[in-house]
Amino acid sequence: MKKNLLTKEMQIFIDSLGDGVAVVNKGGTIIMSNHALVDMLGYQDKDSVEGHPILKLLGAIDERGQVIDKKNAAFVRTIRYRKQISNEKRQFIKQSGARFWASITTSPMIRDQKVIAAVVMIRDISEERQQEAYYKDFTHTASHNLRSPLGNLLWTTEYLLTQKPGPLNVKQAEFISDIYESLQAMNRMVNNLLSISRLENKKVHPNLQKVSVELTVHSVIKDLANYARVQQVEIEIKNEDKFEHLVKFDQDHLHYILQNILENAIRYSSQNKKIILEIRADKNDTIFSCTNEGIGIPKDKKEFVFAKFFRAKNAEEAQNEGTGLGMYTSRELANVNKAKLWFDSEENKQTTFYLQLKSF
Repeated sequence: MKKNLLTKEMQIFIDSLGDGVAVVNKGGTIIMSNHALVDMLGYQDKDSVEGHPILKLLGAIDERGQVIDKKNAAFVRTIRYRKQISNEKRQFIKQSGARFWASITTSPMIRDQKVIAAVVMIRDISEERQQEAYYKDFTHTASHNLRSPLGNLLWTTEYLLTQKPGPLNVKQAEFISDIYESLQAMNRMVNNLLSISRLENKKVHPNLQKVSVELTVHSVIKDLANYARVQQVEIEIKNEDKFEHLVKFDQDHLHYILQNILENAIRYSSQNKKIILEIRADKNDTIFSCTNEGIGIPKDKKEFVFAKFFRAKNAEEAQNEGTGLGMYTSRELANVNKAKLWFDSEENKQTTFYLQLKSF
């Protein structure tokens, strides 16, 4: 398709856009561009851009460092499948040789029911990526530096509560208990932030080994026994088999995920109810489930359960504590261990969380 088949009005329109635009023919050659793209790439005029293969000109690589070619290029998929491809992240190269991050959207240009070209819109997101990197570095550094003083405060407070240094009166014991609970909540948040930082920087590498789901579940129940007693709920393991279900997983990650699931089940359960845990084999997988009767998850909020910092309104009303980070981190840890975490819930009735793991 020759450039003269494109209208003058179209050229005026794309030149008015702030994002870079390239119209690419089926062979991958740029047949039209706008001033924003020329400036973005550091060229003097459109002649330096138009008539050149877009893949060679942009030197694109994706977020994994993979070179973009005609096998995986967005514009090729747009032309082949006649559909828009949105918000793919790429690193492009400028005339100077410097690279920058961009978000691209490609759309098919259709005439007489045939795709004749693809429109590639390019938005420079270098500043956004830089701010994101600063945020991740800050979160990791701040959280890491908080761990030691928090740990010392927790240990000291716990020691005071044993009354080994000396007896406490009722009021003192209440105040120190409140301090201890607040410190525990802060410690959980710091650990969650550190986990998120490592996950988002792809620094989490699971130590895959043979792990007993039963032993991990019993360890988690032991850790949360006092909390369950205070909340007046009972934990029951349904149809506990005589043999262990062994899975290929990181032991610490599994403990973290199961503890988050069970802790939430206790926190949002109605009083004097049972929380039912079940472990069962399913072909080559092992499935753990945890069901409680309680406030449930509103239908219009289900899609946000695994989002960072999300807490439904009914959850906030039921319990003030909670960071909104536990389930996000749990699903990310499940993903890096090749597991699947999901749930079913009906508001004001019951909620079941499921964790599907690869059997050993």
